[in-house]
Amino acid sequence: MKYTHVIIGAGPSGLQMGSFLDDHCILEKSSQVCSFFRTYPRQRQFISINKSSDMRLDWNSFIGDTVSFHDYTEELYPKTDDYVRYAEDFVKRKNLNIQFNYEVTSLDRKSTRLNSSHLVISYAVFCLKKK
Repeated sequence: MKYTHVIIGAGPSGLQMGSFLDDHCILEKSSQVCSFFRTYPRQRQFISINKSSDMRLDWNSFIGDTVSFHDYTEELYPKTDDYVRYAEDFVKRKNLNIQFNYEVTSLDRKSTRLNSSHLVISYAVFCLKKK
């Protein structure tokens, strides 16, 4: 399969980037999104506060989403399990293309080329290992 954009990792940043791109594939090493937040932080709560709409910018919600993370919990220091549920629902709402259990073992940056006939070319050769 060929994709215009390949994103490595289905954490919050990878999910957010995938929501902005049309022809994409997100490669995730684990079997689920936001795998980091399923284990860490150990106290199972964020240290960033859960901002409501009347406060300044909400750091925990995805940009451009119709649902805010604050809709999932009103706790000032939210539990990471609530965030994982929010992220899983975000994937469904945005219909993100995620391939689980793929580990990127190397990246050949020498394969990235730019010449005068192209404004931007952004591609690389990936070495993948299916778990």
